[in-house]
Amino acid sequence: MTQTQNIKHKINQQNLIGLFKELSRISGVSGREHRVAGFIRSFFDKASMKIKEDDARIKTGGNQGNLWLIPNSTDLSKPVTAFVAHMDTVRDTSQSVFDINDEKIFSSVPAQLGADNRWGLSMLLNILDICLNDDENPPNIIGICTVAEEAGMLGAKSLDFSICRPEKAIIFDSALRPGSYIKNCAGMSLFECHFSGKAAHSAVDPKSGISAILMAAKVLTEMEMFPVTNGIISNIGSISGGSATNLIPDSCTINGEIRGFNQDDIRNLAQQFSEIASTKAAERGGKVRFSVEVDFEPYSLEKWPELISFTESILERAGLKPNGAVYSGGSDANVLNIAGIPAVNLGVGAQNPHSDNEFVLIEDVRSCLNMISAFYDELKEMESANSAVLMPEQSEKSGQ
Repeated sequence: MTQTQNIKHKINQQNLIGLFKELSRISGVSGREHRVAGFIRSFFDKASMKIKEDDARIKTGGNQGNLWLIPNSTDLSKPVTAFVAHMDTVRDTSQSVFDINDEKIFSSVPAQLGADNRWGLSMLLNILDICLNDDENPPNIIGICTVAEEAGMLGAKSLDFSICRPEKAIIFDSALRPGSYIKNCAGMSLFECHFSGKAAHSAVDPKSGISAILMAAKVLTEMEMFPVTNGIISNIGSISGGSATNLIPDSCTINGEIRGFNQDDIRNLAQQFSEIASTKAAERGGKVRFSVEVDFEPYSLEKWPELISFTESILERAGLKPNGAVYSGGSDANVLNIAGIPAVNLGVGAQNPHSDNEFVLIEDVRSCLNMISAFYDELKEMESANSAVLMPEQSEKSGQ
């Protein structure tokens, strides 16, 4: 078998699905990805590759750092393309039962299959495996396997770019179907309102009490009615307060989020919510402490037109119709783009993420295989073209 045939042999449905089957059964929720990392190390055992672990484990408080997968053929002094996927899942996938029919891959028992993001991780490992079996001018690529993405992209926020600062990043982590990529993505800020009232017996002396829960209720009503524009969305995710039915509650806390495509819009709405909370608390004689923090910032690939052209060229080469989507869910792409690294998150068809009904269509498996092949061939051709440009200079120097 020739080298080219050997490479193409690696790009097949059986290999990719088999890899996904093994990965999907490994327990690895956010902060507990060590077993997934162990599988990756074993998968590349004795391969011509350097595997580096950064200190994200310490920064995130988990049991595993981000893994940097660097083929020996990759020259880190030259522009590098990074393929990125995260190792963690929201729920424990070890109880799922991998099943497959002519239509899709799914779990035959109620459990998260792990397609988010073990399917994307399978694609990443597959393209690196192809690279390791190519001794004819392989592309200059690396893999980055992040931790705690589902917990707020904590691993990506802890990436050690002293190891390598990629020229661009290709992320396999969107539930959108192949052909789609996230062109404009929302950012998200988290807020907390803590209301302080005055405790009193609800039957003996109710008028001396100030209910923190009623304060929160008034604020929630105002927040719900507050007009929002420009694609802003807000949500109250939790509320807690009170301790007994015969006690007027002196404390109540609400937690929520604001998502939007412009950081100023998010900041302005948070300020409006803070003013509403202060006004309503004062009206009832209570106090409020409002705090807000940025979880991840929005981005637009319009900032990186070269990446848009590259992505759409790859998708067309894979036989897909490019679709630059607007999306409200965050990913490692948010962190990388804000860090100044052009990053695109591609649809890989991991549908119904986090649910018991998570699945990947067989049709999308084929499309993902075509994407892997298109990326590899395109980057390999670019590497060959760059080498051809350098050859005359090298010949001239050797003649001297």
